[in-house]
Formats: sequence, C-alpha cells, structure tokens
Amino acid sequence: MGGYHGAVYTAKFEKFKKDWLERFGFSLYKELSEEDTHCLKSIRLPLYENYLEFDNLILNLTKVLIDYLNEREIIKRIKLDKTDVPGITKLEILLKHSTPYPKNVIPFFRNLQSLRSRGAAHQKGKGYKKIMEEMNLEDKSLIEAFEIILEKTICTLDELTEVIKSKSSNIF
Repeated sequence: MGGYHGAVYTAKFEKFKKDWLERFGFSLYKELSEEDTHCLKSIRLPLYENYLEFDNLILNLTKVLIDYLNEREIIKRIKLDKTDVPGITKLEILLKHSTPYPKNVIPFFRNLQSLRSRGAAHQKGKGYKKIMEEMNLEDKSLIEAFEIILEKTICTLDELTEVIKSKSSNIF
C-alpha cells in the first residue's frame, strides 16, 4: 500500500482545485461550507477497525468528492436533455471531451457513491456486499479497505490532473 494519509490527500485536493480553476476558468468544486470543512480535514486512514469510523470516512469523502461538485458551472458547459441528471453524470458528460479521457474517474465516483448509499447511509445488505466485491474490498480489513479507497481517490485526482496538463483538453 502507498501509505497515503489525510494530509497528502488534502494537499493534493486543494492543489487540484486551484490548478483546475487556473486552467479552465471555473471551479470544478464548490468551496466547502463552514459547517462541512471538517469533512475534508477528517479524511485520513482509520485509527480503529470499526464501522463507525469507516462509515464516517466514506460519508465525508463522498461529500467532498461528489456532493460538492460545482454542478451549476458544469451545466453551463454541457448540453443536457433532462435537468434531473445526477452530478456524476454531469461530470461524465463534461469529461467526454477531455484529452486524455480520465477513464477511471467516473467508475470510481459511482462506486464510492454506491458504497455510501448501500453502506454508510443505509442498512448494509446484499448491495453493500456486492459493491465491496466490485471494489475488491471484500476480504480486506476496514483499515485496509479505506487505504485502498484513499489510494484510488489520489489516483483519480492524478487522472484529472492529466486533463489539466494536456494542451489539447477542451472540455467546453
């Protein structure tokens, strides 16, 4: 494992947001509300092997990565047939025109959203077990599972950073 911890993630996320704004002229993420700043600050490897901490980390990571997508700005740059499209789908439409196309971003975001929906936000059942298997987390401890999720998060930011760096990216 890469040993990623919260400080690495937080620094990478903040740099990504700044670089995206400079490159494309709009913020991909809204600024966290004062009441939600703890969500970003709390993202780190779990200290304990328990579902309370794991679920809270999943909730906070999903809130930062998905709930705070700047959908208003994304909508200005894409064509939508319907207005009730989820934020991840809006992002997918935006990224379809990017070079290189970040192929792992949308599947990871959808899996993370499912993990929150089927585990942290609702009762754990067959759907939760299925998403854990899909993410190759089923045989891992909760600490190992979140470390893998955090590594995938950092890889996702790296993929999106490649879009920023590409001279041919035209996401508008």
